[in-house]
Amino acid sequence: MGLLLRSYLLIHGILEDVLGQVIDFMEALLPAFCMTMVFCSQKVTAVGFYQLSLIVIYLIDRVLLYIVIPAIHVYVVLQMLNCMTEEKLISRMTVLLKRGLIWVMRLLLAGVTGMNVIERMIAPSVDNLKKMSVTQTISMLPGLGNTAQAVIRNGIGTAAMIVLVCLALGPLLKMLVFSVFYKVAGALSEPFSDKRICGCIDCVGDGALLLFRALGTGILLCMITIAVVVTAII
Repeated sequence: MGLLLRSYLLIHGILEDVLGQVIDFMEALLPAFCMTMVFCSQKVTAVGFYQLSLIVIYLIDRVLLYIVIPAIHVYVVLQMLNCMTEEKLISRMTVLLKRGLIWVMRLLLAGVTGMNVIERMIAPSVDNLKKMSVTQTISMLPGLGNTAQAVIRNGIGTAAMIVLVCLALGPLLKMLVFSVFYKVAGALSEPFSDKRICGCIDCVGDGALLLFRALGTGILLCMITIAVVVTAII
């Protein structure tokens, strides 16, 4: 159990580092992206909404770091203790905790996706706002006005997406391979090993999959927010 928990904590360390880098990147992106929106957007009052969207994503990442991930640790420890007891006295508790963690991550994704719907609902009410002077000047340039704004906003949005993918791709693959190997190890050792040991190995694989899902959720939250901001600027 000690060796299994130690290997599980290695995956947790990878997750914590990556989420910290993602939060730092979003903090650096926030002022730059907001300045770009002020420069390119035709809906002045929507800028505050876009800022709020990025701040909400930052707070949600904090929820992942300080609530969801510690709860995953609790799940892994309880599941290992459950596997070590023949009666499995806390099996229902562990199942409930796992389902609760999955639903929390799904709700986070649903909440951020709902921002897109809200933005689409408010967009028509600001269509008649005056364009900013810089945007008007750019739009008057022959052959440049219609493309300059799109190039700026799509360029920054695409660059941000690429950075997020580069930050997360390697750690996600490591966590996925780790979880698959532990699942396979638990299955292959079952015929000749104690079933309690096999159960502990399997539950560490489950914990790694939950950490994989948590990291994927954090990355998707940021990417959805960036995509909403970019596509909402007309």
